[in-house]
Amino acid sequence: MLSCFIAAFILALVYYYSNIQEKNNIKLCMCGDDSDMKIMPQPGQNIPVDDGGDDAAQEYVREKENGNMAKAHSLGKLFASDILDKNGTYLFGLSETESLLMAKHRRILFCFVIDRILDENCPNQLLSQAALNVFYDEIKNTEPEFYDEMNASGAFSLYLIAVRSETPSVNIGKAFAELCQVEDNEPIQQMAEHLYDYFVSHCMNILNDTCFSK
Repeated sequence: MLSCFIAAFILALVYYYSNIQEKNNIKLCMCGDDSDMKIMPQPGQNIPVDDGGDDAAQEYVREKENGNMAKAHSLGKLFASDILDKNGTYLFGLSETESLLMAKHRRILFCFVIDRILDENCPNQLLSQAALNVFYDEIKNTEPEFYDEMNASGAFSLYLIAVRSETPSVNIGKAFAELCQVEDNEPIQQMAEHLYDYFVSHCMNILNDTCFSK
């Protein structure tokens, strides 16, 4: 009887997240072979369920009962509220000489950093995806135009290539300047380089303060 209940729970869980995936879809397309292709961020992406379905169900129940799932949801909402705040962290150090295009790409860069921090530093993929689902759903529901702009900008593709390089911050700065149509402007490149480092530090501090249960 217990095995039947767990199997039904897994099917329901997969069905639920599959439906969400159809509604929310930011795709990251990269050139190269299949190993370089990735979809991210993708709110509502299916939570991985391997052949050990019982283990996956038990992990979900464990993370929910110990409070980690609620913490992941709160973390996603906290980051989303910062992105949606008209005076949010993405405006840190904003100069009067920066254009509206730069302000928009500051915001997109901040989204990218949040995505990477959650994806790579939460205790496990289940909690990472739970936080990301809430993060992107909040943005899409509140500011669908910005969500679509972020999707269409291609910024995540450039930034992912940059962070895979030997000098991530430097190449993030160059990618930012390119997106802002001032690719030869070294002061803008350097500003974006420092801004990226600040975003990473800021997000890691918030994540570390979350104190997930072990």
